[in-house]
Amino acid sequence: MRRVVSIIIAFVMAVTTALMCSGVIGTPAGADSLQDQINAKQDKVNDLEKRIAELEKEGKELLSQIDLIEEQTEEIEEQIDLTNDRIKELETAIEEQSENIAEAEEEIAVRTAQMEERIRIIYMSGSDSYLNMLFECKDFGSFLDTLDTLKILVAADRDMVDEFKTAKSDYESVKASLESDKREMDALKSDLVTQRNKLERNAGKLETLKKQNDKQRAAAQKEMDKEYEAIKELIKQQSQGEFVGGDFLWPVSGFNKKSNISAYFGQKGNYWNKGHTGMDIAGRNAAGEGIKGKPILACNSGTVIKVANTSPRGYGQYVVISHGGGISTLYGHMISGSPTVSEGDTVVKGQVIGKVGETGNATGPHLHLEFIVDGKQVDPLNYVSYIK
Repeated sequence: MRRVVSIIIAFVMAVTTALMCSGVIGTPAGADSLQDQINAKQDKVNDLEKRIAELEKEGKELLSQIDLIEEQTEEIEEQIDLTNDRIKELETAIEEQSENIAEAEEEIAVRTAQMEERIRIIYMSGSDSYLNMLFECKDFGSFLDTLDTLKILVAADRDMVDEFKTAKSDYESVKASLESDKREMDALKSDLVTQRNKLERNAGKLETLKKQNDKQRAAAQKEMDKEYEAIKELIKQQSQGEFVGGDFLWPVSGFNKKSNISAYFGQKGNYWNKGHTGMDIAGRNAAGEGIKGKPILACNSGTVIKVANTSPRGYGQYVVISHGGGISTLYGHMISGSPTVSEGDTVVKGQVIGKVGETGNATGPHLHLEFIVDGKQVDPLNYVSYIK
């Protein structure tokens, strides 16, 4: 739409100037004032376009930063999950060691009690105990054997107690090591959570900036659309001149079958959210030749009001011809540098004005043809026809 308005402005100025110079029309009242208003609004539109472009770039950068933070957050979340798993494993292992320590302590208590009981019998019961043991034995030799057996049992109890004490010490050492590992894992998790929270705060700030960016861009776009509407109204007031007359010619000879139309006016898709503004001519001719490099013919006589190149965006290399009566045609995606006409040139119907290419926003070689009537794009098939 922005390009169309600029094209219309140039068209009106060129046609009006030509007609005034030829004496066909006189200078309309307030013409200078209208043109001054158009120029002023066009300058404002240009400034808004730059502002919108800057905001779009800023918005893309913000989205890129947000995406990066989301990736980093996901990585940290994965690390937190792994750390949590490791902490659970350590907690389970610590619990097992605690149970082992408790069992060792219980065994130590039992063995110690047994040992103390035997020692008590041997050393703390006094001589009566020895006499009783002596009387109970058949002979003195049996008594000595019994006493030696008790001492051996006491020594075995002592060894068993020492073994369980050693096992308990080992369990406690393992448990201490596990608890140290767990403390490290807890510290790592805390650090990861801190990093994640910081990233989330940064993401929140960027999201806020992105929303502000979207609002500013929407406001600038709304203001620019308003200026465009005002320009269109001024152009209507300024528009003068008669239509050159005659029928319009298909712009690429030999590529005028229905199969050569790759996109229609108003068609919607990935590239035309609001509908295609023209008609695309592509494919091959009857001889099997591709369209790239084929001559582009002026659909009708008129005055060239625009020759420009917007690559790598938009129409790429394009030409606009005014045919009078508020009608102009636009030929987009030409081979860069191929136009054979300049702004202000007078052309006749069928004259070669350039070659079919794929400059600008194009997925392949084709001619984008637009018909602009009173500032609005209309269906080219209302003016040109293909062979059915």
